[in-house]
Amino acid sequence: MPIHWRKILPNDTLSGLQFFQLFRYGSVFLISIILPRAGLLPSQVGLFEAFLFFAGVVSYFWVTGLIQALLPIAAGSSPPEDRDAKRVTCDTNAVTRHSSLEFFNSFLLLLVFSIFSSLVLLMASPVLEKLLGQELPRELIWLVVLYLVLFAPSTLVEYWYVITNQTKRLVRYGVVAFTLQILIVGIPVILGFGVHGAIWGMIAAGGFRMIWLATILVRNGDFSISFSFWKKYLDLGTPIILSVLLSGSAQYVNGFIVSANFDPAVFAIFRYGARELPLVALLAHALSNAIVPSITRDGPAAGLKQLRDRSSRMASWMFPLTIGLVLVAYFLFPAVYGQNFLESAGVFNLFLLLITSRLLFPQTVLIALKKTRILMIASLLELILNIGLSLMLVQIWGIRGVALATVIAYYFERAFLMTYTRVVMGIPAGQYMEVRKHFSWSAILLVAYLFAELVIYPLVRG
Repeated sequence: MPIHWRKILPNDTLSGLQFFQLFRYGSVFLISIILPRAGLLPSQVGLFEAFLFFAGVVSYFWVTGLIQALLPIAAGSSPPEDRDAKRVTCDTNAVTRHSSLEFFNSFLLLLVFSIFSSLVLLMASPVLEKLLGQELPRELIWLVVLYLVLFAPSTLVEYWYVITNQTKRLVRYGVVAFTLQILIVGIPVILGFGVHGAIWGMIAAGGFRMIWLATILVRNGDFSISFSFWKKYLDLGTPIILSVLLSGSAQYVNGFIVSANFDPAVFAIFRYGARELPLVALLAHALSNAIVPSITRDGPAAGLKQLRDRSSRMASWMFPLTIGLVLVAYFLFPAVYGQNFLESAGVFNLFLLLITSRLLFPQTVLIALKKTRILMIASLLELILNIGLSLMLVQIWGIRGVALATVIAYYFERAFLMTYTRVVMGIPAGQYMEVRKHFSWSAILLVAYLFAELVIYPLVRG
């Protein structure tokens, strides 16, 4: 019996947001394939990547922080979802009435942050270029500014649909927005407009998303500026922003340490391996963001149970997938990148161990309960530990020592937050995760890693 296509699509906001994030990543990945296939030279593709890189570097931390801070505030001001099918009131309309003020003021704050970040980029781009090891022509810096002002505030669209429980519209928006992005970035390059055509395509895609957001605000918005909301929002969001900034800076610190101790060839080997499985990071991040409104709106008991159930289901297939990659990495890297990148597989396998920390969600509980200052402290300790261990282990185990330091620091950060959640908040880990299942899979992953290092690596290396 054929399956109707609608049954394949997500039927709740959590699955909808995960689908959205996968579609977003898939569109970026497809664009990365289209550009060189359409005739762009490696230097031109590098220019396009640098364009996106600079936009991300000056915005990823505050966009993430402000979005995560919005979720418990907007959900907390919304009435609980009506689960009685016999009632004729429309929950979505009720939620939008309560959420409109928060979303409009969130838009204003994101716009302010975008403008401020653009000014920083314009004034400090030479310094950033030296620090990040990337260069961007001055005329393209202005295009980064335009893209940033359009893109960052439009991130609100998907979370409007999450807060207001509009899964179908969330999925439809993702399909339309990212299909359009692929087309308006890829087609100009195919037609011979070069890398500037691709960059203007990304700007146009950001403009489309901004128009979509403006439509939502016009239809639902309460256009009142609330400075009391701004204060509450920033009080909750600033620690998250600083936490994301501190945690995200680890990859740059690792790069500095490797480049200071080794030649460019070894640095390239490290960079090729120093990456997580994108699927794990994307879906875990989406789960965390989607569950926060549920915990706030439905109460800790129901929300934590949902977090426990959904994270358990993710672990049931993410751990086996990761274990499989650990076992084939030493065969995969030489086949894809060449024998010179065999050592990249060792770094990659260490980064795959981060799944154990990624599928722990104490930060989700703390954000939902509006206890965000501890996140900043945890990230600061994580960064200090990462730097200290990297400087020590790089002398003992080379580039793998730097990777191991990152894994240990991430584990520490999650353990610190879980301890705080248990001792201070009175919420044991068993309420939001299946402890035995998680650590059983983690033990199996560790055994697979040791087998790969002690048996497969010597065999492949010869």
